[in-house]
Amino acid sequence: MKPPMIFLLLLILPLGASGKQVADEYRSAYESYQAAVVEEDSAGRVAATWKDLHQSQPDDPLALLLLGASQVLQGRDAWMPWNKLRYTEEGMEQMSAALKLLSTEDEQRYLDGLPVSVLLPALAGITFIEVPDFFGRFEQGYQLLQTASGSSLLKDIPAENQAFIHQYLYQAASEVDESSVKEIALQRLQALDIEEVAP
Repeated sequence: MKPPMIFLLLLILPLGASGKQVADEYRSAYESYQAAVVEEDSAGRVAATWKDLHQSQPDDPLALLLLGASQVLQGRDAWMPWNKLRYTEEGMEQMSAALKLLSTEDEQRYLDGLPVSVLLPALAGITFIEVPDFFGRFEQGYQLLQTASGSSLLKDIPAENQAFIHQYLYQAASEVDESSVKEIALQRLQALDIEEVAP
């Protein structure tokens, strides 16, 4: 499984936005997660960190989703096919469960310059469209990206923090050849003065 390119972009996005920033331990763990996206063999350690955070805050969707995302990376890095399948499937199940825990409070919590209530569906959506087709998650990921891209919470978010969401929506719409959704994503990018999109 190829690492989603979005995470490469997230590595250079500035932190900070109006609203309540998540705890430092979360931000540190998130930075470690981002590093694991581009550096193989560290996903297990990162997953252990997020597992501890999830156990200390079992109702927090952020900790659970990043635990799941880290497990997907473990699946990417695993050698044995059965471990690849197990980690990836378990990770995506955790991510789906985390999305059900989102509340209005998460609209006021920020990580990487985005409300948690937008960032988490975007991360899940990107992950789901990037995993191999046999996992059957593309449609769910596509819908999550459409929801994140259309969120009213993005209206005051700097272009550099939100452009990746519309970019990946454009990519997903291109894969299923839905011209109307591609046009919406392109218009949103152009409104941000983003002129180039992936082919």
